[in-house]
This record gives sequence, C-alpha cells and structure tokens, in this order.
Amino acid sequence: MPLEKSTMTDHLQNQFSEIKKAYHSIKKETENKVDFWFWAADILHSLEPFYFEEHRYKKAKKLKEEPADKSNKFHYGVNHLNEVILIREYTGLKRELYYETFYHRESNKIETYYFDYWEDKKLHNLTVYHYEDTQLRHHVQLTADGWHACDYHYDQGKLTKKLMKTSPEADYVPEDRTFEYNYDQFGILSTINEGTHFYYRKADQKITFPQLTELVMEKLFELIKKNLFLHKPQEELFCIYLNYGNEALFPPSLAMGTEEERKKWLTEHGKRAKWLIWNPADYRIDHELEMDQESRNLFELYNQETEMQNKSSLAKKAIAGVALRLKGCLPEFNLRQTPDFVIVASDYEMADLKKNFKLINPERFEEFKNELP
Repeated sequence: MPLEKSTMTDHLQNQFSEIKKAYHSIKKETENKVDFWFWAADILHSLEPFYFEEHRYKKAKKLKEEPADKSNKFHYGVNHLNEVILIREYTGLKRELYYETFYHRESNKIETYYFDYWEDKKLHNLTVYHYEDTQLRHHVQLTADGWHACDYHYDQGKLTKKLMKTSPEADYVPEDRTFEYNYDQFGILSTINEGTHFYYRKADQKITFPQLTELVMEKLFELIKKNLFLHKPQEELFCIYLNYGNEALFPPSLAMGTEEERKKWLTEHGKRAKWLIWNPADYRIDHELEMDQESRNLFELYNQETEMQNKSSLAKKAIAGVALRLKGCLPEFNLRQTPDFVIVASDYEMADLKKNFKLINPERFEEFKNELP
C-alpha cells in the first residue's frame, strides 16, 4: 500500500468511530480467548520491528508471580497459539487503573485498539498491521486528531528501510521520514539511522556467551518454524525430533517420525523397536535446515565459541529450550499428530534423549520412560 492520503480511508475512520463504542464487547470477547496470563515489569512486546532498539528501551523481564505493587507493571493475556492478545498497562495511581490494548488477529492482518485507563475508556488509537509471508509490510495508526503510516522494505528477508508519512496539521505538512537499518556480517542489527541521526548503534564490544546463546536460540526457532511450514508433511506424526551432533551442535536437523514407520518397526522388532523409533537417522523425514549465509555465519560463530569456552552442555540445553518453545506454538502448523505426539531433542547417539525428553515433555515422561532407549 503506497503512503498516500488515501491510506486513511473513510472505512478506517468509520471503524475508529465504531470501535470507540464497542469497548465492552471487545473486552469480553478478547478476555474469553485468553489461555493464560503473565506479568512483566515493563513493556516486552511490540509488533513494530526493532521497536526497543529504535526507542532505546530495555525489553522487560517476565515476573514469576503477580506483583504486590502493580504500579507501572504490564499484564499480558495470551491465546492458545501463544500469541499476545491483550495488554493491561497499570498506572501509578493508588487505584488499580490500567490502559488496555486489545489485539484482533487475522491471517495477514492484526488490528490493535488502545483504550484509556479512566472509566469512560476513551479510544486513544486504532492501529492496523498488514503482513505478507509473515513480514510486516505496512501499518497505519489512527487517532482522533490524525494518523501516521509506515511502509517496510526488506532485502533477503531483513528490514532495510521504513518510510513514514504523517497527517498534516492545519497548514503544516510534515516531511516524509526514512529510517535505514544496517547489519553486521552475522546478520545482527548494527545501526538504525534517519539521515545523519542515529537512533541505535550496536555497542562495539565482544558479545557475551549468554547474549550469543539468546541470539542463536531466536534464530533457530525462526528457522525451524520457516522450515516446518516449507516441509510440512501430510503423514500422521508421532514426534518432531531436533537432532544434533557432538561437535558442531548448531543447527540441529529437523526430523519427523511418522506413525506408519512406528507401527512397522513395532510389528517387525517388538520391544527392540525403540532403538529405531527414537533414532532419527532411520526416519524417512529428516531435513537439514534451509538458511541464508548470515544464519550460517552466526551458527559457525556460536559453535566456535561453544568449543573454545567449553560450553557444549549449555548449547545442548539451548536446543532443548527451543524445542520447548516450539511445543508451545504447535497449533500454528496444523500437523496431523498422534494422541501421544511429542517433541524431542538429542544427539546422534541418543545419550541426551531421556534427560531432554523429561525437560520438554514432563507430563509424558512416566508414560514413555520404559519405551526410551
């Protein structure tokens, strides 16, 4: 969508008027879809790419329990797909008052409605985000007094430019703005600038191993999701298996065990079938993850640091952590799964299988422990 005045259609303005009057029904409908809640010390979620870097905010941490003092805390409501659909932003007032943001999610569009904390629940803004192939392409935010719109441009899957246009105010017409995004050799964001002004510069220092681990976990999770959509099988599956070596741990391969294979091995080998059932080398579906060169560079750096710092146990734990996160978003893929479907992660020799199985699938460990090699 080009950034023209036509972006602000009569339909969107009419929608703003309708949303203003629909607070109670939106609140009820959204809260009914919340699967679980969690607390955070501050903001930790935004649909805008690099929001925290651009505004120089530190992404908040989740809180383990409900805080006694809710002042300036954030309460997040999450649906069954592990997507944020409601945010309560508490004020610092003595009464427990909060701003509310409701999310309406569709396949290629997300709308958010941001309401005031006071009893009249004034609508501050309506924002519409449009996606293509899971990438944000443009968003429009409408308030009672004006609007702004952004177009997002990508090169090889990375955001390189954001074009912003803002509504005129009386005789003043704001200039269009262009934000540029640059990356280092590992594909990590290095700068955000608007002309000669820099909103963000990556610190010129050696990245710590925990920071690098966080980066590779996020990259691995992103690649697994992309590859699962790309190679989604039609067969019924009893497991997804992240399979790694004993030296270059990252990235693991993405293997999937079919129920047809499991039944065949059980028929042919009986109790000894477990050595085939849990060995992804025997699976028909076993993919090396498809990725770009920047991802390869990042994984190579991580494998190098893992070996030099003798951190293989932490790297293996990171892969299991990605498997656990993947488990939380399985409904997105609409896979055909057996009733006892599990996600597992282990090395080629299956030495880590039981330990990781218990970590990823604690609710099924007693059921499976005698069936694991």
